[in-house]
Amino acid sequence: MSSTRDCVVRLADDPERDSRSLEAVLKRAELDPDSEVLNLDSALAIERYFVFLAWLEGSPVGCVMATREDAAIIHTLVVVSERRGQTIAKQILQHAVEHLTRYEERRCLWTAVDPRRATARERFLNLGFEPVRKRVMGFSLLRYVSETEEERQPLDGSAV
Repeated sequence: MSSTRDCVVRLADDPERDSRSLEAVLKRAELDPDSEVLNLDSALAIERYFVFLAWLEGSPVGCVMATREDAAIIHTLVVVSERRGQTIAKQILQHAVEHLTRYEERRCLWTAVDPRRATARERFLNLGFEPVRKRVMGFSLLRYVSETEEERQPLDGSAV
């Protein structure tokens, strides 16, 4: 579990309990009615994906979803409408990136961002994602490559 300010973020691990929180986030996010994420079975999503849920003042306020492949794809970032602009998206993403690279040992993470969403793109760039020249269905492709322990420390044990 991770906490930054009043926002608490954790990996959803109980489909029965956490699906209600995920449904509440998606309902309160005021997403486009055609959004595919609204058609997700929440319990099934928690089983199939890494789902990170954020709470503020005891209420679910956001989520990040990523695939479980070796090179995980962060495909969903949602914050409830009344809490946008309060760094919740940044906090959930920071937790998800740290958890995926450290505990799930994913060395490479991917995401695709709508080029019209400059703040979303900047949010990922600020976390260390780098742009890739290729586009996917018109979306900007971004990649995060984690350093391994060997890359972080010299073999002789001296300080970097």
